[in-house]
Amino acid sequence: MTNEQKPESAEFRTREAQTDALARAIGPEKIFHLLNQSYREEIMARASSHVLEAEARGAAEQRRKDAEDAEGAEPVGWQYQNAYGDWHPILKGSPEWYIRNGSIVRPIYTRPANVAALEVRVKELEGEVDRRISEAVAAERERCAKMLDASAIRADEHGAHWGERYAKCWAAAIREGV
Repeated sequence: MTNEQKPESAEFRTREAQTDALARAIGPEKIFHLLNQSYREEIMARASSHVLEAEARGAAEQRRKDAEDAEGAEPVGWQYQNAYGDWHPILKGSPEWYIRNGSIVRPIYTRPANVAALEVRVKELEGEVDRRISEAVAAERERCAKMLDASAIRADEHGAHWGERYAKCWAAAIREGV
């Protein structure tokens, strides 16, 4: 029995009852209890595998239906987060005012989420964040290296050749990522 199945259903049967009924349908029903143990076990194993496959197909079909239902779902409401971290409903209008004023806003849905699509989107966003962090680090390294280049030029103009050499070495090390 899977978690989604409810015993209140008129057609509800446990996995064992389904397997037993299918085994009796596969094997000779009237003499099933007379068959030798190994033949009965073989029939039960075949019936059990059929029931498990049917459950898997049913679960996959339900996931597909849930995904179709969740696609394009509009939120039924919105919540905003106050300064203390508590969530409150937005009772009238849209969340734009809260967003413009710096509040964190989240939608509320009544349909199940398409988890597979969300996982893919999270991976995309993680990749985007990693790319932006790498770009920001590279830009900051280049900015620091340029400042050191400028310091090297000033040191050379004032006759501090040792300062020029240090600044150039540091600039090169920063550009290499050391």
